[in-house]
Amino acid sequence: MLADHRRWAAAALVRGTALAGLWLLLAGAEGWPVAVPSVALAVAVSLRLRAPARLGLSLPGAVRFVGFLLYESLRGGLDVARRALSPASPAPGGVVELRSGLPAGAPRTLMAVAISLLPGTLCAAIEDDRVRLHCLDPEAPVQAELARLEARIAGLFAVSVRPPTPVGGGGGVAL
Repeated sequence: MLADHRRWAAAALVRGTALAGLWLLLAGAEGWPVAVPSVALAVAVSLRLRAPARLGLSLPGAVRFVGFLLYESLRGGLDVARRALSPASPAPGGVVELRSGLPAGAPRTLMAVAISLLPGTLCAAIEDDRVRLHCLDPEAPVQAELARLEARIAGLFAVSVRPPTPVGGGGGVAL
C-alpha cells in the first residue's frame, strides 16, 4: 500500500515538474497565479487518464542507454549530413516494416521515439507490435539496428526482449 502511494506521489511530482517546466518555457516566469492551479489540474487529469505504471528501471541500463543514444545520435547526424552534402549519394528512401520484440507500453513507446535518432531511420507508424520505419536506405541493416536499440531499451527497463522480425517476410519497399 505504501509503495502504491509512493508511486503515485513520484508520478505526480515528475508530471508536475515537467508541466511546470513546459509552462516556464512557453510563458516565461509570468502568470504563476494561473500556472499553479493549471498545472495541478493537468497533473490530476493525467493521473486519472493514465495511472502510474510499475516500471523497474535499471540504473546501469540507463547509463548504457544514454551512452548508446548519444553515440547513435551523433552517428545518425553525421550520416544524414554526409548524404545531404554528397551529390553522389541520393537518398531513395523506403519503408521497412518489422515486429518489435519489446513489451507494449513504455519500452515500445521509447523505442518508437528513439529509433529516429539512429542513422537514416524514422518511425512512421506503430501499431501493436508492428513498427513501420521510413529509411533513407532500405537496404541498410535496419533489423540489426533495431535489435541493438531494443536490447538497450530492454536493459533500461529490465525486461526480456525477442529479436525484431520482418512483417510478412518483407524487406524494404522503395517509395
